[in-house]
Amino acid sequence: LARRPGDVPELARVAALEARLTGAGIVLGPLQALPAEPAERARTLRTLCTALRGIPLLTHGTVGWDPAWATDTPVVLTVPAPSPERQAARWRHALERAAGDGPFDGSISDSADGSISDSADGSISDSDGGSMSDSAGGSATG
Repeated sequence: LARRPGDVPELARVAALEARLTGAGIVLGPLQALPAEPAERARTLRTLCTALRGIPLLTHGTVGWDPAWATDTPVVLTVPAPSPERQAARWRHALERAAGDGPFDGSISDSADGSISDSADGSISDSDGGSMSDSAGGSATG
């Protein structure tokens, strides 16, 4: 959108149509990738918000919401990054679901030479001797 501001009205129209037809919402971001000049960023977002009115719109980025961007005031939520322990738990859950065989036991090897391995204690090591642990202390070496 920052590189093709002239296409914003058409892109917004097509995105709105697709969202309405599928019952979906729109995820827009990162906001800092939009035009840097404040007036141009406001114009771009106003165009998008007008076209997407009535459609769930989620924006994300390091730039905070500016009330000049739309006539409706959004709900703004600050979401902290998950802790390393939480990220590890999410990965374990995703691997368990992907395997479909029950809980992930931690025993994987990525290649014939074992260049990436994961042990039952939750630590991951590679052929360079680097390792990472998802224990409560959360450590990484490499």
